[in-house]
Amino acid sequence: MKLQTVSQTGKELTDLVQQGTDVLRNEGIVPFVSVSSLYAGRPLWNTVTSRRPLGTNIFEREWDLLIILDACRVDALRKYANTVDFLGYPERMWSVGSMSYEFALNTFRTQYSDVISETAYVCRNSLPDKILVDQIHTNGRDSVTPLSQGYPKWDTVTAETFAHYELVRPIANHADKALHPDCRTVPHVATDRAIAVGRSGDFDRMIVHYNSPHLRFITNAIDWSPDETSMETLMNGPDPIRDLEPEEKSYKPVKRGEVSRKTMFELYYRELQFIMDYVQILLENVDAENVAITADHGEGLGEMGIWGHPFGWPFPPVKTVPWATTTASNEGTYDPHFEPVNRQESDEEHKEFLKEMGYL
Repeated sequence: MKLQTVSQTGKELTDLVQQGTDVLRNEGIVPFVSVSSLYAGRPLWNTVTSRRPLGTNIFEREWDLLIILDACRVDALRKYANTVDFLGYPERMWSVGSMSYEFALNTFRTQYSDVISETAYVCRNSLPDKILVDQIHTNGRDSVTPLSQGYPKWDTVTAETFAHYELVRPIANHADKALHPDCRTVPHVATDRAIAVGRSGDFDRMIVHYNSPHLRFITNAIDWSPDETSMETLMNGPDPIRDLEPEEKSYKPVKRGEVSRKTMFELYYRELQFIMDYVQILLENVDAENVAITADHGEGLGEMGIWGHPFGWPFPPVKTVPWATTTASNEGTYDPHFEPVNRQESDEEHKEFLKEMGYL
């Protein structure tokens, strides 16, 4: 067993050195220094923030309905808020995580068990599910992020603690369809299920966690236009019209200088406009006096060479999130019809999700 551990550690170090060499060669000195600092500081970061998270926990704020937009930047939601009447000027808030795993670990803590037990959670992002259901931070199944580096003391609840917990999954027996063959995002199903759960009224609060505007960026490759696509089309799922371009799948093309940062921001912003169409449908079909729209973490779009949202990275574009408030009123404009899926995602399905999200 000890020999296996030493061998595995040696392989991890070799892989880490190779990753660093690749970053230095392909992306330059600034990203190399950033990534090196990230890896060197994670053990200390995990040790400290697992006990004293840096940021504001969502359960420290007042809300009846909390809508989490995955990887939503403050500047992007502020730009969107200028185009609509139902949002004021979004605040800036420090999140307790810079990646969904870290957000879940530091948000759903046992000290908030009482309020969590009165909260429904409808989630498309399967990374919190790995914390709440699989408990990967305690059972050694962490193969994506270094949740166990250092001496962390993660103290999370389980999915059973919630008044209602549901992971929305685009799988064969869900009688649904993903919006694009290259991306399994299903905002129509997540919105449908959130409306159904929200109307049940068997809890005090509800969280709806979308996985947009996170990569991949599909909006130019589906039959959708801002302010023009009907609710019927949105809730049936707009059809794909072409394959995704490389820059719609990954940040690698912009890192190589093949596309501009402006192009990437435009792709990212269209993805935010798209998911906000679904947010508006949700707000018209549930009752909630105090609605907050926020994010689990932000997104680096080239600042200091950072693209995406590394784990354990206290970098403002990644660690700060918006906090916008509004209200919801059930006007009955949509009748939900999707049923919940009563099975867990397989490891292969989860790996495919991670690939689409740019983690593998």
